[in-house]
Amino acid sequence: MRRIIIPLLIAVLVTLTIGTGTGAAAAVITEGESKPSQGTSLASPDALMLDTEDYREAAMAFLADRFGVDNEDVAIEGSTVEKLAYVQRTFWWGKYIIKGSENDGYGGVYVDVETREVLLKGDFDALNEDNRQQEEELRQEAGKIELGLYLELQGLAPEGDVRVSIIPAYSPSEEIQEELARLREEYSDVAEFIGEDGSLIRREGLTDQNRVRVAEYREKARQIRLGAYQETTAELVQFLEGLAKDFEVDEGYINPRIEAVLGRTDIETLAQVEFVGSIHKEMLFTALDISVSSDDVAVIGDQNNEEPVDAVEEPVGIEPPTESARSNQAASPLQQVLDSIKAGIMGLVALLKGLLAG
Repeated sequence: MRRIIIPLLIAVLVTLTIGTGTGAAAAVITEGESKPSQGTSLASPDALMLDTEDYREAAMAFLADRFGVDNEDVAIEGSTVEKLAYVQRTFWWGKYIIKGSENDGYGGVYVDVETREVLLKGDFDALNEDNRQQEEELRQEAGKIELGLYLELQGLAPEGDVRVSIIPAYSPSEEIQEELARLREEYSDVAEFIGEDGSLIRREGLTDQNRVRVAEYREKARQIRLGAYQETTAELVQFLEGLAKDFEVDEGYINPRIEAVLGRTDIETLAQVEFVGSIHKEMLFTALDISVSSDDVAVIGDQNNEEPVDAVEEPVGIEPPTESARSNQAASPLQQVLDSIKAGIMGLVALLKGLLAG
């Protein structure tokens, strides 16, 4: 029996290692080769759900005619989906290469998944700009209401309700403004790294010593700024009590927020009052690690070795991440796959040892 089981387990182990490893490598290659560099469009694995060959053939026929070559001279690599939500169009995307001494060329080709219209990068970029403008116009219409929530409200039934997170307006008193000014003067040696709102605006030039100073400043400023929400939070609570709505106040980390279930009319009314800063649908923000300890001072962007940015804005409603959340954020998809392979191998090895011992 042992002679049968042991070779079988070894075969499973080899298959798991090779199969998963190949899949991980393929995923990395696909991501690197197929993701177009379009600003507002969204790359998606939905391409796997489409008839890829149909779109590839449409693209090849278009390119062969456009460049005056045979279909055999057109090569198309990659496959993904580009969604332009605000102009309501979706495209299959591939990277093409034209073979031939006089017609060498390469670039991206886009096929409309509904009409099969084929576009090259210039035409797609123009459509993408229309999509961006439509988005901006909608954001202007939405005002204080998060865009996704605003669009959902347009189709909400009159009796329908939505669970929302309401952020009170930031309204600092003169005393709070003076306190923040004194704090900035106290930390003038690191003021160049921090915006007036306490956000980190640059990392270049930070040292171990001034990193601690930056973190101290930001934490003190956060605590002072929380006081600027007290009056508006009280007004918001009073308003919701007048509507006889159930709600829950969360003091938050960066700012307070109020969770409530409201209808479209109530939400649109709230968006017009001064004591409301913004309204979101069930806040699900990714946590940023801005915690400080004696052993490790974390500055936004450092853990992922990101390039310096002009400004780093902290979304409202963020809570400090747990240790497990930090671990999940730090691990790349490839590293997670490798960790899974390692765990599987160790489990099989332990099983083999047990069988041999038996």
